[in-house]
Amino acid sequence: MSQHSLLDINVLVRDVLHQTAQVEERRTQAEQDRLQAAARAEQERRQAEREAERERLQAARDIEERRLHAEREVEERRIQAEQDRIQAMAQAERDRIEVAARAERDRQQAERVADRERLQALIAADQQRLEIIVASERDRAAAATAAAIAAAAAEDLWL
Repeated sequence: MSQHSLLDINVLVRDVLHQTAQVEERRTQAEQDRLQAAARAEQERRQAEREAERERLQAARDIEERRLHAEREVEERRIQAEQDRIQAMAQAERDRIEVAARAERDRQQAERVADRERLQALIAADQQRLEIIVASERDRAAAATAAAIAAAAAEDLWL
């Protein structure tokens, strides 16, 4: 073989080796790009998972907070209703006592009025009885006086 042919073969081999190296370099670069993209995708996926978990936990906290708030409101309304019921019972008891006291005062007043009227009736009956006795005594005294006058007049007539 001639030296020129050998040179051509060497050039060809060098070109093939150079092209192979370039292909290998591009393949290596492509593999590095693919691995970097996969790593970025995995990192983004993990970041998205962390963000989703954070949002899920926040939502769970918000729900729990609203549930606790609702429970507090229900308990506060129950306590207020119980306080209102107790106040209503206390007011009803005060009203009942007031009505009973008023009824007792009215009963005592009516009893005093009845006692006063009964006493006045007794006094009036006693006054009428005394007036009848006085009138009877007057009539008896007048009759006795008339009888004495008539007896004296009769005795004078006999004399």
